[in-house]
Amino acid sequence: MTTIGSDPWDWQQTGFDTRWMRVLGPVIGWLNGCMLYVLAVESTRLSKLSDSILSFDLLDLEAYQPFIRMGLTNALLVMGLVSLLALFLFEPGFRLLMIQLFSVIAVFAWIGLILPIRGIRRRINGAKKKELDWCRQTLKLARDNLKTGQGGQQTISEVLSYRSMLEDIRNWPFDSPSITRFALYLLIPVGSMFGGAFVERGLDFFFP
Repeated sequence: MTTIGSDPWDWQQTGFDTRWMRVLGPVIGWLNGCMLYVLAVESTRLSKLSDSILSFDLLDLEAYQPFIRMGLTNALLVMGLVSLLALFLFEPGFRLLMIQLFSVIAVFAWIGLILPIRGIRRRINGAKKKELDWCRQTLKLARDNLKTGQGGQQTISEVLSYRSMLEDIRNWPFDSPSITRFALYLLIPVGSMFGGAFVERGLDFFFP
């Protein structure tokens, strides 16, 4: 660590531990970069697997929860990384750098959440469009039958009910627990930062 009032980027004003951190930092950064790269590649590969699903049922989206769990796992890994970096906010001269880094990593957390389910979202949109087109054609046919006195009132009400149910299906297959879990993941760095501050204050109290 550097002392307050010194230049954290001046090699002559740093101690051994700080110099070692300067050497180890790029290595850790490279490893973290590899993790983010693998996260993006594997998430994209998983997203493409949705194309191999032969029978896609809009009324049973629970079957595609593994894609969502993969996205949440990605977000957890990224936010876990952020929670470790949050400790550097207490290092003099690094706050601006850490805030910039957090912004970049937050983007990766969102990408990690979304990438695995892009394929499922595409399948949902395609299936909804197909079913809504069917509803539209069936309603036209039922309307024509109703005008000619051949009935169709029951068919119209049933199709309208089915169309309303289709429109209520989310394009993104997130349920409320998944959204809540992701929101809690975003709070992990905050907990880490306050935890680090609490430990630092505790050490100052016991070892003045």
